[in-house]
Amino acid sequence: MPTIEQLKAEYDGEWLIVLVTDWDKSGIIEGELFHHSNDKDEIVRKMGEIPKNKNKNYYMAVLYAGQLVPEGTGVLL
Repeated sequence: MPTIEQLKAEYDGEWLIVLVTDWDKSGIIEGELFHHSNDKDEIVRKMGEIPKNKNKNYYMAVLYAGQLVPEGTGVLL
C-alpha cells in the first residue's frame, strides 16, 4: 500500500480521494487511491461513488497534492 507521501509525489498538483488504511495521531500514513484529478468539482462528484463495503472499515480523505500557497506569498490569518 502506498504511503500518503508517495501518492502526493506521484500526483503532484492534483486532488486525491484516498481510502485511508493506516493513520496515527500525526495524520494519515497510507491508503488506497480511489480517484485523482486536476478538477476539484470532479473529485466532489466522485466522492458519491465510493463503494460501501461492510467487510472493510476505512476512512476517506480528500487531499491536494501540491503547493497550496505559492513560494514567496505571505499569508495573514
